[in-house]
Amino acid sequence: MKQWKRDLYLSIGMFLVSAGNILYGIALKDRVMKYTLARADTYLILWLSCLMLLSVLLFLRTLRNKPQDEAVPIFTKITVFTTLWLCVYVFLLRQIGFVLDTGLFLFVLFAVYSTIKEGPEKDKKKLTRKALLWLVLSVVVTLAIYYSFTVALSASLPAGRLINLTL
Repeated sequence: MKQWKRDLYLSIGMFLVSAGNILYGIALKDRVMKYTLARADTYLILWLSCLMLLSVLLFLRTLRNKPQDEAVPIFTKITVFTTLWLCVYVFLLRQIGFVLDTGLFLFVLFAVYSTIKEGPEKDKKKLTRKALLWLVLSVVVTLAIYYSFTVALSASLPAGRLINLTL
């Protein structure tokens, strides 16, 4: 597929999705908050308006330049894997809780992306060191996110039905 065709389809699709969700946001009207900037629908409409503007700019650029290059595929093995793994993450979030689920999610992504970038590791010592690094990074990032949301923002994150791990 030519790049200009793909960009044209994407810009039209983004415009339609944005327009539909802006209408949804207008119909949503948060009645609890009396200040406009404190309402959720305000930010929904704001961000979708930005997406709509970007889709119009992409549409205009595509019509003006009409790039004849072959489009780089969007759905590669890694994007399909990441999408499926994200679906598994969302499904497991209520089952095993935020802390374990996010740690597992990040560990697997670190492992897969590193293996794709550097190739499979043959040396067991190096693989063990890499796995330890992935584990430490996963734990540190998960705990940073957890404490940012629970302490700084006073938000509650899913604890899990099967495994209830709260810190």
